[in-house]
Amino acid sequence: MFIDPMWAFGITLAVAFFASAAKYDAKVMRALLSLTALFNVLVFATNLSRAYYEGTFTVTIGGFAPPTGIGLQVSMLGALIALLTNAALLAVLLTLGKNRTGRFYTLLAIYVLGVSGMSLTGDYFNFFVMMELAALSTAAVMAAEGTRGAKAAFKYLMYAEIGAAFYLVGVAVLYAAAGTLNFAHLAKEVGQASTTVKAMGMLALFVGMSAEAELLPLALWVPEGYKEAPAELLALLPFGFAAGMTLIARLAAIFGLQSWVSVVAWATILYGAVAAWQSKNFRESIGYLSMAEAGIVLVALLVGANAAFAAILLTAVLGEFAMLILADGGVHAGRTAGLLLGMLALVGFPLSLGFVGEVGLLFGGLWLKMPATTVVVLVAILVKAVVLARWVSSFAGAGFVCDKRVAASLVSSLVLFIAGSVIMVQGLYDMLAVLGKVM
Repeated sequence: MFIDPMWAFGITLAVAFFASAAKYDAKVMRALLSLTALFNVLVFATNLSRAYYEGTFTVTIGGFAPPTGIGLQVSMLGALIALLTNAALLAVLLTLGKNRTGRFYTLLAIYVLGVSGMSLTGDYFNFFVMMELAALSTAAVMAAEGTRGAKAAFKYLMYAEIGAAFYLVGVAVLYAAAGTLNFAHLAKEVGQASTTVKAMGMLALFVGMSAEAELLPLALWVPEGYKEAPAELLALLPFGFAAGMTLIARLAAIFGLQSWVSVVAWATILYGAVAAWQSKNFRESIGYLSMAEAGIVLVALLVGANAAFAAILLTAVLGEFAMLILADGGVHAGRTAGLLLGMLALVGFPLSLGFVGEVGLLFGGLWLKMPATTVVVLVAILVKAVVLARWVSSFAGAGFVCDKRVAASLVSSLVLFIAGSVIMVQGLYDMLAVLGKVM
């Protein structure tokens, strides 16, 4: 069974418009958006299944095949990020926050639509369109939280739009050189361009994406943004980071990554780790740790450890979601348990997906290719563990309460442990199968 992903985008847009224009009770609008998110999870699950069995495939829009027309390029990672984003929206709507206005739900729907589109689009100009949808809705939702939220929104919007300007320069340079906006076609045609043109286009797109991907120099909005965002948006912010990283992965596949990218990775890891150590605010410290995690994900791309890249990226997204959904909960043992399990998943405890990714990164070429960076990554992982352990202990409380948000957090973390365990057992099974053949 396969459902065209355009159904998800079309219905989400329709619901977003309806939520803004209709005068229904907030509970009705929450229920409607929840049903939309549930439908989208089903749609992207069918896309993920097809990508698993057939590999990356293209969905044509409007009857014109790429590169002439616009198309979606559905990979396993892209479909999974879109699925998880909509599943997270469903969890947020069912567990978090008070009833909001219809316009608030409109903005949340547009943010999720933008993130899903960034993950799946096969066109780097349409990536810009989806990125702007996500950016403008993020700023609007932040601004709804009063003066401090408006300040954080302005700071975010400033960095995001500086990035957008760089991104458009990159689009112009690469389109002039290759004559196409399609990623797959760009990979074939860009070889004819000069080294300077390719480097300029790559640099402009990379800088343009750094605000969403939480990489320096444009990630300085992150701490204040995480600190002031409404609870519903806060839990969804890591998925925007994941979608941003999918673009950098595509750029790495087309152009490779130059040596200057390692400087960005170093700076982002060190800045995030040091600032997280010093932060006195839980939300803010998770924002700083998210930046450090973005730097580690970038390192995985630098050494070509694609499996480790996917594992660490998914760990960062689900691990941060597991902790951020509990950011504003009460002090009780249920919240402590959720935060503890999220912490273990996020730092790469054995049997978790993060552990698989970190081991794959270290033994997938990092130690041999970039020994100094290996030390930086290990120190950052240690700092992350200490910072999170400190927060978990500070939130420790008596009386186990397993409310909806605790349940969502626990499920998110358990997914990482189950995925990691399955991969490790399958790897052990494959090794035993090879030994059996030798014997």
